[in-house]
Amino acid sequence: MKRRPETILGLSLGTRHIGLAVMKDNQIRDRRMKVYTERWSEIKLLIIISMLKKIIRKHGVTIIAIKAINPSKSSPSLNQILQAVGKYANSSKIAVFTYPIEELERYYSMEKRVNKGILMEAVLAEFPELIFEYRNEQKRKNSYYVKVFEAIAAARLCAQELE
Repeated sequence: MKRRPETILGLSLGTRHIGLAVMKDNQIRDRRMKVYTERWSEIKLLIIISMLKKIIRKHGVTIIAIKAINPSKSSPSLNQILQAVGKYANSSKIAVFTYPIEELERYYSMEKRVNKGILMEAVLAEFPELIFEYRNEQKRKNSYYVKVFEAIAAARLCAQELE
């Protein structure tokens, strides 16, 4: 009997920028950057979690794939987001998988060490519809869309592992 296709929400979390991507049948159904410029507060946490709940409900997400947070770049605020996502996923019976950036890079680079720019190019090669985001990222001095590419890479790796 064939398994029903999973709907995977890929996340690259930050307290100011969140990259997300929804994948089903190895196709990107939704992708976006969410920006939260307000100072950290409990209200900001609730706004972020509310946004994620809406995305999860809208797309019928069954799995969340998160790019792991680098411990040296972590913060109490970022840990609160991660804990809140985990708590909601657990209460909604949504599986959560976490992938360190090195694992995402390895998946797309055939074992050689790459930087985020090369990771973006590899994701673009698989999903040419990301050309707008890729070109905009190339024009920017500070990275913006890289979190979307990381979210897609996490969702794609998760889908591959489930096949």
